[in-house]
Amino acid sequence: MKIMIINRPELTAMIVAALLSLFSCKKDSNGTEPATAITGFSADTAWIGKIITINGKGFSATAADNSVRIGSTVINEVVEASATSLTIKIPAGTTSGKVFVKVNGVEKESAKDLVIVNQLVWHKMLGGKETDFAVSTAPTADGGYLIAGYSESTDGDVTGNHGDYDYWVVKLNADRTIAWQRSLGGSGDDNLIKMIPLADGGCLLAGYTISTDGDVTGNHGNSDCWIVKLNAAGAMVWQKTLGGSRQDRPGSVIAIPGGYMVVGYTGSNDGDVTGNHGGYDFWVVKLNESGTIISQKTFGGTGNEYASDITPTSDGGYLVGGRTNSTDGEVTGNHGGLDIWVVKLNAAGNAEWQKTYGGTGSEAMQSILTTSDGGAVMAGYTNSLNGDVTGVRGGLDCWITKLNSSGAIVWQKTLGGSADEHAYSIVAAQNGGFAIAGLTASSDGDVTGFHAGTDSWVVRLNANGGIVWQKTVGGSNLDNSYAIAASGNSFIVAGIARSTDGDLSGVHGDYDFWLYKILD
Repeated sequence: MKIMIINRPELTAMIVAALLSLFSCKKDSNGTEPATAITGFSADTAWIGKIITINGKGFSATAADNSVRIGSTVINEVVEASATSLTIKIPAGTTSGKVFVKVNGVEKESAKDLVIVNQLVWHKMLGGKETDFAVSTAPTADGGYLIAGYSESTDGDVTGNHGDYDYWVVKLNADRTIAWQRSLGGSGDDNLIKMIPLADGGCLLAGYTISTDGDVTGNHGNSDCWIVKLNAAGAMVWQKTLGGSRQDRPGSVIAIPGGYMVVGYTGSNDGDVTGNHGGYDFWVVKLNESGTIISQKTFGGTGNEYASDITPTSDGGYLVGGRTNSTDGEVTGNHGGLDIWVVKLNAAGNAEWQKTYGGTGSEAMQSILTTSDGGAVMAGYTNSLNGDVTGVRGGLDCWITKLNSSGAIVWQKTLGGSADEHAYSIVAAQNGGFAIAGLTASSDGDVTGFHAGTDSWVVRLNANGGIVWQKTVGGSNLDNSYAIAASGNSFIVAGIARSTDGDLSGVHGDYDFWLYKILD
């Protein structure tokens, strides 16, 4: 067979190009070549540090082969890549703009802008020239907010102080102007620990008092638990003192069908208290809707137990959590020093099981939350380097622990840097996972953006305890957060602030009530 040699250069070039195209192109399942395109984002708004996903087609599954920019800002961190999505972290200095993705030298542009916003939406300072200390907050049905704590101020936003520290409760409108404020107490110290909103628009307050006058009646001696019911206008409906002749203080309160459950600790063994094991015991008190005691139980050993929080379980019981240094009585398994102690109660208030968690250092649990799988997640802090604890970076770290329905640890995470961190509150997020609020003094490890002194620190976790994002909020002085509440696709955080710079403005004096909104 003879092979014909075609001496036409232009035809040869065309044949070579066609062959190259035939053998080098990758086609999709329909036999057509995929073209790079951006179809949308996982969120239309983002902020510095947020992780978002760019959706589309024709991307490279090798992260380094995709060049991404937002406006003129080059994205150097492509967290995850596939043919149809690119996950990126928004770097500092990014402003709103179109998103561009370049693959194999071809750059495509998004149809709409990715809008870059400030994650810190607003903040509000409340108080007078003395110390005002916020410990609880909740969004209200009218779009406003409740914030509560204690105050010794007699000026500024505060009126009606009875002497020393009073409970102080503020209702804000949706525009964050004050709808009403109330000071509650007597001539001694009255310190609020927890406020919960109620279905009737009012709220229930739990704290302790040494007063025997003013709004306080029935004190048994020393400090008593003081429970106060307010209506939607902030007027007192009723008040009850609970305790004996020694120190009795609450850690938390929840609403239950037909009344309330108060948990805390007691050193008494008289008055309203029976069964004390020695030192301070967990004290669990069930009240009816008028604040009358239905039942009370003490739990503990000969050391000291302090209950910090309670959460209902799906079987009608409760988990009560706090800390203990006992090694006897109802406490078993202490690892050394102060351990976290969780007691599972049935619907009748009897203990079903108890577990201690920790190492040879000190642990404290501040907040506990039941999860949809029948378990729970708890937030606190630790400085242990052994036992149940791994990964401490230095000083005290936030310690987040996931439990199953039997109290066994599913996972545990330590969060922080080389200085101290405390986690005081944990809440379920609308899109799954959790958010914690507390404080940090670190500028390394898991912490970025630290200002000085102490900062409020909010950490968003996924369902497995991995960090989704973290945010430090504060200035050059001492600024801490003690409560966090979910509000749609955002969080409301309450605490105290002393700074007049950085993220803060409008401080009235010493420490102020501090409320801020942060996007998720």
